Amino acid sequence: MKHSTLQRPRSLLILLVVIALSSVTTASATNLGPVTIPIPNGRDHFANLTQIPYNKRHSAFWLTTNQNVTVAVAREVDEKQKLQTVGLTALQFGCQVAATNGGPFNADGSNSGPVVIQGRLVGTNAPTDFVGFGTTVNGEYLFGNYHDFDDDRIWEFVTGFGWLVYNGTSVVISNEDDKRAPRTIVGVDKNDNLISLVIDGCERCFSYNGMTLHEASIFLQDRGAKYAISLDGGSSSTFVSQLRVANQPTCTGLPIVCERPVATAICISDRKNSDVLEVQ
Repeated sequence: MKHSTLQRPRSLLILLVVIALSSVTTASATNLGPVTIPIPNGRDHFANLTQIPYNKRHSAFWLTTNQNVTVAVAREVDEKQKLQTVGLTALQFGCQVAATNGGPFNADGSNSGPVVIQGRLVGTNAPTDFVGFGTTVNGEYLFGNYHDFDDDRIWEFVTGFGWLVYNGTSVVISNEDDKRAPRTIVGVDKNDNLISLVIDGCERCFSYNGMTLHEASIFLQDRGAKYAISLDGGSSSTFVSQLRVANQPTCTGLPIVCERPVATAICISDRKNSDVLEVQ
């Protein structure tokens, strides 16, 4: 009797290969090491804001600068941040150049991950898989997981989500769970200048929702980003330029322009208090 051999369907084999490759790519992206970059110094200070239309309705607001950057929070109430719009926070902290929303937060107003303000830990110190952005007491930018850095060196820090670009290369794969939404991103370019980016969108609209994380990572890679991470996005994404809201935030995820109160903000201020933001 001739025995037959069961043949695994070709489509199933292809699916298994794709899943395996996706797992490898995702693992490599989440296991990327922390990055420390000296903040450019001794050069003329500048801040260049470019509004980049990327679909029929929305733009990306891309700021490149070597101005002073800090993490800002509104006043604390019972050891938790008082949620406040980026526009109000920019006025409160004097973010003359620009400001964006910062990291994710919980419904009660507490930060989802570690936040450091002028050397002081605000909120949780619990382990997290997310990466963040900050500065050191020695004048360096930090990108990576909070627990990968020496606590004594961190001056400012905000926990975001994940890596988008690492050493000039996109580290996000395209998959069906990666939905389009407004995005807020922080990074550096090949000259180690700071990149602050907000990508407009409408998360709950039928179209023109924003960018997927993969699309955002390619957008950054193609425009010269060296390192970049994703901060809180969606309804939180807000870009303030010269103390005025420049983008079209949608606090409800619907096509209504409104600012969502948030827990933290990335504040960019003028080191000499004299330069003017150049808008392109």
